[in-house]
Amino acid sequence: MSTFRSRYELETIELANSSGLVFEFFQNGGLFRAMCDDVMINQILGNPIEGSLNNVYLRLRTADSITFVPLIGPPSISTFAYAQDQARWQGH
Repeated sequence: MSTFRSRYELETIELANSSGLVFEFFQNGGLFRAMCDDVMINQILGNPIEGSLNNVYLRLRTADSITFVPLIGPPSISTFAYAQDQARWQGH
């Protein structure tokens, strides 16, 4: 039998400032939640598998096509690191 965890049991990294702005990230760099005081900015909670609607993409437009590259979160090739007061995604 599978064991499911509540969203309250997900491990997240919280970064906050003194103005009430709070970001919560998963260990893989995906955004779980962005809040300002009691207002949720991202409107939909992310998940650690796909990142939900909270990914950031770079769109490359040429005369013939449009391509995109995920910059953060599970589908990206970036590495995620964090400290007490900052988060960093680094790519190739």
